[in-house]
Amino acid sequence: MNRLVAMDAWHKTGSAWSNITKLTDFQERISYDANGNILGYKRNGNNSFASKPLGMDSLTYKYVMGTNRLDHVKDSVSAANYDVDIDNQTAGNYVYDSIGNLIKDNAEGITSISWTVYGKISRIIKTDGTNISYTYDAGGNRISKAIVKTSPASADTTWYVWDAQGNVMSVYASGNDSVNDGHLTQTELHMYGSSRVGLLRRGVDVAIDYHPADTSMPLLGTGYSLTFGRGNKLFELSNRLGNVLVTLNDKKLGVSSNNNTVDYFNPQMALSLMSLVPDADFVTKPLKFAGKYADEDATLVKQSGIIPGKREIMTVTKTGLRTDAYKVASAAIGDLGDDAIPLMGKSTSKYPDANKIVVGMQSADGSRGWRIDFDPEKGAHYNWFNNNTGERGAVFFEGTADQVHYLKQQMTKTY
Repeated sequence: MNRLVAMDAWHKTGSAWSNITKLTDFQERISYDANGNILGYKRNGNNSFASKPLGMDSLTYKYVMGTNRLDHVKDSVSAANYDVDIDNQTAGNYVYDSIGNLIKDNAEGITSISWTVYGKISRIIKTDGTNISYTYDAGGNRISKAIVKTSPASADTTWYVWDAQGNVMSVYASGNDSVNDGHLTQTELHMYGSSRVGLLRRGVDVAIDYHPADTSMPLLGTGYSLTFGRGNKLFELSNRLGNVLVTLNDKKLGVSSNNNTVDYFNPQMALSLMSLVPDADFVTKPLKFAGKYADEDATLVKQSGIIPGKREIMTVTKTGLRTDAYKVASAAIGDLGDDAIPLMGKSTSKYPDANKIVVGMQSADGSRGWRIDFDPEKGAHYNWFNNNTGERGAVFFEGTADQVHYLKQQMTKTY
């Protein structure tokens, strides 16, 4: 019946194919009845790499007598093992209408599912008051999805634009206050050749007329200044059946050339002495450098150190840098030596309002050091690194000129 019955994961520890071992992690085993319905599903989790329990699911599927309709699923593995899987359900978890459409799912908190006469879901109502509705065009293509929540109150809507051949061309969204203050926003543009090859993620507020200011160009008159970015264009590599096997983006990750402890740089890592540490909300609040306020009395900022395998918290209040925070950085860097190289000059920050002064020191071989980008009015961004041990960290501050001056004294001890 061409049903998947088993999946095994393998781990490669070297550059040769011979250095490959079979894992019990992520293993899956599936059994079926004569009609092709799943009877049992055993799935292992991530024990070797995340130190979680090996058992994730051991499912037994129960069906309504005399039908192929699923009634409920029993799971003999503890629900505490993982929070992203299916857990044990009570009898009658799934409820259907007279023609077999699912209309209720107790485990997922779905109290009602409504269907169109063409077999499309038109509305979902959940126990927490969430109301999800869908609309379709004459060809059955979904053209909108609206999610209305009562606690906290919100109303998010997504629109899909199709071409005559039934391909999604663009996606728009509105009502989400975290995206352009809830304005109608173009979020995706889909790219096609003879078939779809990828998509471009966007965040264009279509409620605003984007007309860049004229830029004077000597001997050429005027022009426009535009910013070119990478990392938002995703390409899909498909097989002959149209299944997407690999996705790529248009941004190449930096790779070190001297085999440091950190051999590659993920988006959430501190990339170098001269760069900022990304955070989930740094795009929307860049001039805060993704900092989070320590407490109500603090005028400076609190941020966690970025150290592989650790999470050190450093806090600055009105009294200045905490002693233990300075000790963490000093211990990580060590003595830079008599031939240490001073760093002085303009900041190369990507943020236009942060083109301020830089001070810092690094070892002669460039493997260890620290740096401060500081603004006498807004505060400072400090990071340190030790490529010999793989330790690196960052802390962000906001405050008055006096506070920043105190910060600089504490950090440098020489300026």
